[in-house]
Amino acid sequence: MNVLWMSDFSVNENSGGAQRTDDFIINFGKSLGYEIDHFIFNSPLDAVVNKQYDMIVTGYMHNILSRPDVKSIWDFITSHKNHVKFEHDSSSYLSPDQRVMLHGSAKKRIFLSKYHYEEYVRQYSYPISFDKIDIVPSPIDDSRFHNYNLEREDKTLYAGFIHTLKGAQNLFSQIINNPSRQFVIAGWTSHQSFEDIIHSFKNAEFIGKKSHSEMPELFNKYTELFYHPVGFEPFCRTIAEAAFCGIKLNCSENIGAVHDIKQYGIEEVKNRCKNSPQLFWETVI
Repeated sequence: MNVLWMSDFSVNENSGGAQRTDDFIINFGKSLGYEIDHFIFNSPLDAVVNKQYDMIVTGYMHNILSRPDVKSIWDFITSHKNHVKFEHDSSSYLSPDQRVMLHGSAKKRIFLSKYHYEEYVRQYSYPISFDKIDIVPSPIDDSRFHNYNLEREDKTLYAGFIHTLKGAQNLFSQIINNPSRQFVIAGWTSHQSFEDIIHSFKNAEFIGKKSHSEMPELFNKYTELFYHPVGFEPFCRTIAEAAFCGIKLNCSENIGAVHDIKQYGIEEVKNRCKNSPQLFWETVI
């Protein structure tokens, strides 16, 4: 089976959660014998439009749909007989008509959590049916993300992008309102001013962006993880990975992984994430 996977970036250009999720699933598909081409923001359209694909999968495509040849891309996607929409976020970068075009042309629609699907449909009004959807959570390797059962430092960790939508203001308020609590921030900022603010706190240590391979050790080093984003998080790999490592979660309710853990329990979520790549291909084939 020939598959075209369409998303803005692969893990070679960006190492975010969406790219890691795609990478897990793409590589698993290749292990099953499927031929998978990955079309990203700068891929030549001519190389794929005349090739016969049994399936196309569309993910996060803000940059792809900002290209000069966007009309041809839209025509290619919406006319394909076997289009799978793998939704990673709220698609706020799309207009209502564009959302209808993408989801309306899809043979299957996949969301990362039940909470993700419910929030997505609640926020927008669609003249198409969302009755038939599937849930496939983010794939996570629990052989790497697990509890080391070691003594932890009694500090609060923040890990990831420090941005207003990710709740930077909530993090800063937490640090200010808890002067006797020690905080460790592992991540990167959207503005230099945010980094300057962090350095001004006497009870916060900024250790910068860490690689994905370093995260299991961090999640096992501290007692608590703080994350209170402004918008809803469809799943949030960071929260699930941290929870698998046994760190206490200080998180808001607008996160798909938090809902899943409460509904299914941590062991079931581990199992679902571990088997996610297989579930994806069983769902779409």
